[in-house]
Amino acid sequence: MHIVLYQPEIPPNTGNVARLCAAMRVPLHLIEPLGFRLEDRYLKRAGLDYWPHVQVSVWPDFASYLAEAGRGKRLVASSSRKGTSLQRFAFSPDDALLLGPETRGLPDEVLDHTPHRVRIPISDKVRSLNLSTAAGILLVQAMSATGLLDAVDALNTADSMDTLDTIGTLDSMEARDARNARFAPATPGVSDASLLAGAQPGCSAREAFAALSAARKSHGRT
Repeated sequence: MHIVLYQPEIPPNTGNVARLCAAMRVPLHLIEPLGFRLEDRYLKRAGLDYWPHVQVSVWPDFASYLAEAGRGKRLVASSSRKGTSLQRFAFSPDDALLLGPETRGLPDEVLDHTPHRVRIPISDKVRSLNLSTAAGILLVQAMSATGLLDAVDALNTADSMDTLDTIGTLDSMEARDARNARFAPATPGVSDASLLAGAQPGCSAREAFAALSAARKSHGRT
């Protein structure tokens, strides 16, 4: 699944969408011309320090995106008032969610590339949603409907366990000290290293974490 921003104009909005894409592990595609430079400090500030984790591509025009990264993707165009309500739309894992510039929306020449339109139901008292807000709502709904959100959850869990596995087994005092450095004691007096001393040598990271949790509870710690 892709997020595609067609000629975005406001740097903080794109920065927020970039942060969203980093969180959801989704590629971000920007179609030029942009209303800002990628070095813009407001763009970087909105994306915080997550930019290294964003798979971002910039394309000189929409045709270039379609010919390369967009090939084989189903374009799903976001509209403020037209199209199928997102809760009723049949999303696909290979969808490219396309959002237009903040002040103009998607032009007809872009909309002509796809019959698939989706809208977020909102009150008629509100003209439209902020670009980054709309992108977040669309993406999470699409990923939830297609099972991709479960995949992200599984990847996050696997990454967490990989981090624990780097601590190693508890065969030696050195390994316990490394474990203690990772889990600083919540209260003085009883360190995690001493709590983990009772763990079975050679146990897995998952077993060590379970042992630590049980030991913390027995000492009145969480």
